[in-house]
Amino acid sequence: MVAIASLNPQHRTSIVRPSFAVVFHQDSQSQSVVCATRHQIDPDTNTMSIGTVISANQIAKSFSNLNIGKVKKVYSCIPENVIFDSDQLLVWYKRRFVGDMWFRVGGKPQRLVVEWPPLLFAVGKIKKSMRVFALPSNSRPTEETKLYHAPLMNINNVGWLCQGTASLPEEITFNSIKECEATLIDSQFTHVNHAHTFSHKTNNNTHFKYWKSKARNRKQEAVRLSPKEMSLAGITLQEFIQERIDA
Repeated sequence: MVAIASLNPQHRTSIVRPSFAVVFHQDSQSQSVVCATRHQIDPDTNTMSIGTVISANQIAKSFSNLNIGKVKKVYSCIPENVIFDSDQLLVWYKRRFVGDMWFRVGGKPQRLVVEWPPLLFAVGKIKKSMRVFALPSNSRPTEETKLYHAPLMNINNVGWLCQGTASLPEEITFNSIKECEATLIDSQFTHVNHAHTFSHKTNNNTHFKYWKSKARNRKQEAVRLSPKEMSLAGITLQEFIQERIDA
């Protein structure tokens, strides 16, 4: 890798020589970067020494003093609903809301107006995949918050959403959160991917009937799901994020 910086005028009489090199190492199959090494360069022979493994923080520190001239800096506030953001993962939560939920179970599409539970979304920025869990309350989750299986179809027992024909945005940022959510909320649910979408055992028909009993109709407003009606996923928010970081 070669990084070129604009030189400060007061240093124009100085001799610029290579000092060290950072080498990124990739997995031959996945093409993902697995580590980086720092190599000193011999000023007389311009040859690199054997490298030592360095961390991401050390890499950042190595390049922090580059004189890159006048660069326009862009600032953006982190939205309140964002829990975690890195170069690989974006995690946020969505409070409960009343809205359409579409089903296509063995026939024509059917629309129910229901109160969706609070949800936790996690999108992998590299592999473009999304996991969804339910939360016990509308409050901002903490590290100790226990996650629940999302009481929704098309999501398996570890939270992976079957995207079907819907695609996640090319760029995963704060600004694309609504687009990511739409791949779930605007989809037509077709099947359950595990038997514990609710606290009781479910299949396609029992799942749909349960939501239908909660839906708004002429006699009742949309009925709220309680945590007791959902099934624990067996993991806390902290454990989930740590699992994704270490993956």
